[in-house]
This record gives sequence, structure tokens and C-alpha cells, in this order.
Amino acid sequence: DESKIIAAPVTKKGIFRSKDISLVEKRNLMRFVQNVMKEFQETPDQEGNAENESTEEEMFALCPSAQEASGLTKREGMLKVLKYQQSSDIYGGTPFLYPLYGISEINQGYSRLGAVNSAVFILKRAIDSIVVDNDDKKVKGIICDAGQFLEAPVVVCSPRYFPESTAIPLASRFIAVTDKSLDPDDSLLQLIAPATGEREKATFISQLDGSTFVCPPDKYVVHMTCDPVGSPRDDLDGVVNRLLNTCPGSDDGKPNAIMQAYFTLLSHSISTEALPSGVFLCPEYSRTIVGFEKYLEKAEELFFQIVGEE
Repeated sequence: DESKIIAAPVTKKGIFRSKDISLVEKRNLMRFVQNVMKEFQETPDQEGNAENESTEEEMFALCPSAQEASGLTKREGMLKVLKYQQSSDIYGGTPFLYPLYGISEINQGYSRLGAVNSAVFILKRAIDSIVVDNDDKKVKGIICDAGQFLEAPVVVCSPRYFPESTAIPLASRFIAVTDKSLDPDDSLLQLIAPATGEREKATFISQLDGSTFVCPPDKYVVHMTCDPVGSPRDDLDGVVNRLLNTCPGSDDGKPNAIMQAYFTLLSHSISTEALPSGVFLCPEYSRTIVGFEKYLEKAEELFFQIVGEE
């Protein structure tokens, strides 16, 4: 049954209580997790046979990301298992944390930190053009869409702000507000629907409830994302229809989608050869990646490029 949700056990108790895996599989899983913890705690630099690429089944167990799973080595996967295990049961029964009121609260947190350190924020303004010194070809600032010159010796932005940037589909996305949880036993979910014969890409699903303040207390927000193949509806309709009722009047026990939308997320790119000195571009990563590690690593890299290693 493809609509059945199977919980991934993350603790010793959870592994042996699971009814979805056999006794032999439970022992193997427990032994694997213990070996990972032991190997990297005792010999964190040991290579062993960990450089072989993982199988597709191991990818989903090791790393909940379609993009990262491509070409992931055993060692990289084992490090992710280690991090997953070390993060579990610290702030509850899940290794994941989610900001109250939504992801934008992370940006707001950085904004507050910047304000404390005398940063100035100009809102609701787009870049109309970049001003470059004719002599040294370094950026001097920008002209915003209100016609105002804003001095800025360094400009950090997405390629989407450049008129000559090109856009390609980055992800197919579905979002819905539902009247009940996908899982009667839990309301905060991170799910993976693996690729099958009828869908080429794995679908990554998250469900949030009212405790995160992204919806009313008796409602739920469901996100479904996959790497694009066709239109968002073509890519996601199969999973959506297995898990949700999207038509009014249906009563088969599945959650009803009160509001719903399909859309495409775009990735923008531009040639860096013509960029003036002082302009730094932020990459756009696959929306199937869970967490912010890649963004933080890139932010640190850009920081040292701007201010120097010391």
C-alpha cells in the first residue's frame, strides 16, 4: 500500500518496537547504527571501505535528500547517520528543529542581529542597476527601483536580480492546508515517497501543525517537493491523490485539502565572467535538501572571500 506511512525507527527502543521490519532486519539495523557510532567515535579519520557509492535503498536511509543522495559515498552517508543519531532525542523524539512561524523567522533573526550591530535595512526595493567605477571596474553601489543610489562596495545577491540571468525549473512544489493529519499518530512529519515505475523522482513531504504557528490549531500545512521532470501537477499528482482528497465531497478517510496550489520553483544563473569586482553570487540549491548546511557553508565561504582568511 503506497499510501501507508511507515515510521523510520531512530532509537534502540523504536527499532525493536517496529512492526514493519523483521527480527533479522532489526538486528542488522541495530548493529549498523552501533558500528557507525563506534567507528567514528573511535577512529573519525578512518577510511576503510567507506568510499564505495551507496545503493539507492541506502540513500534514503542515510540522507533525506534527492540531490545529496546522488553519488553519495558510504563514508559521507555514515557521517550523516552519525549526525542523525547524535541529534535524536535532544529536543524531543526527532533530530529536526523547525522555527516557530515558519522559515522566514531565520531571516528575521539575522536581521535583528544585524540591527543590534548598526546594520541598515531598506525594504521593498529591487536592484535596477549596478554602478561600477570605470577606472578600476569595481562595484560602487546600486541604483534601486526607486531611482536612489545606494553606496555599496560589496554586493551579495542571487543571480535572479540580474535582467540577463537565465531561469530553469528547480523543483516542482505542491502546498495544501488540510483538515487532519496524514498520520493519526503524529502531526509533525518528514516523509519520503521513493521513486517508482510511474514517477521518476522521489517526493519529499513535510507536514506542520498549529504548534509551529504556521496555521490554525486544528489545521495542517503539507508541502510536497520533487526534482522537476514535467509540470508540477504531472510530477506530484500521483502522490497527492494517494495521500489527500483534493476534490470536495469525497469521504474516504484521507485528509481534505482545504486550499491547494501547484507551482514551479525556478533556479537562476548568470555568467560570472562579466561580473565586476565586488559582486558575489549566492547559489540556489535543490529544494529537496533537508536543512541549511549547504547554505551556511556557502555563507562562510563568501564571508572569507570578502573579508579575507584572517
